[in-house]
Formats: sequence, C-alpha cells, structure tokens
Amino acid sequence: MKVVERYIMRRAFVVFMAALVWTLAIVWTTQVLAKIDLVTDSGQSALTFFEVAALILPSIIPIVVPFALVVAVAQTLSVMNSDSELAVVNAAGASRWTIVRPIMLLALAAAVFSFAVDNGIDPYARQKNRALVASSRADLLSLIIQEGTFRKID
Repeated sequence: MKVVERYIMRRAFVVFMAALVWTLAIVWTTQVLAKIDLVTDSGQSALTFFEVAALILPSIIPIVVPFALVVAVAQTLSVMNSDSELAVVNAAGASRWTIVRPIMLLALAAAVFSFAVDNGIDPYARQKNRALVASSRADLLSLIIQEGTFRKID
C-alpha cells in the first residue's frame, strides 16, 4: 500500500470510527429508552437495565455501520477536495484506483465486521435478551399475583 493510500485510509478510518460511535450512541439511546418501561415496571435492578441495554447493541451495529461509512467517505473526500489534495494526487500521475483502493478496503473491512456481528454475536445476544425479558415479565407477574389476595385491575 502506497503512502497516499495509507494516508487516505487513516483519515477515512478515523472519521468512520467517530461517525460510528456517535451514530451508535444516538440510535442505542433511543432503543434503550424504549425498553426502560419493561425494567422499571417489573422492579428489576439497574444491573438488569444495563444488561438489556448492552444486549441491544449487537442488533444495532449492522444497521449503523453503512451510514457511518458513507459519512466517513463523503467527509474524507470532501475535505481532501477542498484542500486540493485530490488534485495533487492526480497531478502526481496517480491513478484513480490509488484513491479508491483504501476506501474499498475500508468498506470491505466494515462489511466483514458487520457480517461477523450480525451472524456471530447478534443471535446469542437476542437469545439472551429474550430470556432476560421473559424473566422480567415473570417477575412482574409474581409481583402482581399473590396467593390469598385479590387485586383490582385498573
């Protein structure tokens, strides 16, 4: 890999990671806030809430990775164009492939990462999350239904 390709790869990767972290934080927060009622209504601990929150993350990653990649590529190439770096690379006689190769490698790495999370970690996390939600709902029923008492349902 040429010096220019490593430079483009490094710039795109840094922006990709920043975009991924911020986008994950936003989407993850909205998903976690939707699940907070389950934990609070069933009287679960904060540890259970954080466990549910952590188990949601693997299902969000494959959705967010492409958006972060598009943001990273667009921002990197836009900044390089505005700083006339792309013109310098072209004037130096480098082919377009010199600019495209690091972006394609980053896209391939993002696709492999997304595939690994979606097919390796996510099924386990969904199974564990389903068991945790079922346990929380069972705890909620045991709080409501008690032997020898009658409760009025609102």
